Amino acid sequence: MPYVTDSAFPETQNEYVCWIDIMGTKSKMEHSVNTCGIFMLKFHAAILEAIQKKKCAINMYPVMDGVYITSKSVNDLQTAMFHIFSELGNLFLSENDFHHQFLVKASIAYGPVIHGKDIDNSVNANLAADESYKNSLLIGLPMIQAITGEQKAPPFGVFIHESARTFHPDGENPLFFKWWKWFLHDPSTWNKDSTKRLAKKVQQYFDNCDKQSIVLEYSSDRIKAHKQAAKEYFMEIK
Repeated sequence: MPYVTDSAFPETQNEYVCWIDIMGTKSKMEHSVNTCGIFMLKFHAAILEAIQKKKCAINMYPVMDGVYITSKSVNDLQTAMFHIFSELGNLFLSENDFHHQFLVKASIAYGPVIHGKDIDNSVNANLAADESYKNSLLIGLPMIQAITGEQKAPPFGVFIHESARTFHPDGENPLFFKWWKWFLHDPSTWNKDSTKRLAKKVQQYFDNCDKQSIVLEYSSDRIKAHKQAAKEYFMEIK
């Protein structure tokens, strides 16, 4: 029988936890498994490429169409998120066929988490013996806060849960606002022209969705709400 020694349970660590995923995976998967699978692979490849370039101090936990990213440093997380979103933004801009495009969004929370890599024999011998399995585990309330907060994120945007807006280490760059605008993070890498083109193309994407909302099983009300959220997210770019 499985047994866990409570007293040996790893200590929690306060970290930022981000959940980023592809929008509308359920309907995309029902429409075409292959197409959705290609989206997922492109998504994860872009994330790995962005992270490998910057070598930020983060941990990643991929889950099908999304990934949890954790970091003790908000600066490292912001740098990683900027490169992920700009990489995926360039991918979106490069695709002219609506059926080859996909949108992402994310949410960031903050609080105590436990990493599976910290599980040892004193906790559970079977888990400790299988490093691949235990290293894929992440436990903590910020995971729930991030994945539920993602529902409030605008398309191609990042929502900041109140835990990350309220609690943060002294000396860190605090996240004060509900939406973090990644496209303002590094103007030398991603400029206003790129943001304008992305904003315009996202609007066109939703126009295309509205023309085939029945087959996409994507209600016109939801399309309208997502389109408006994206418009507001990018609106300060002149």
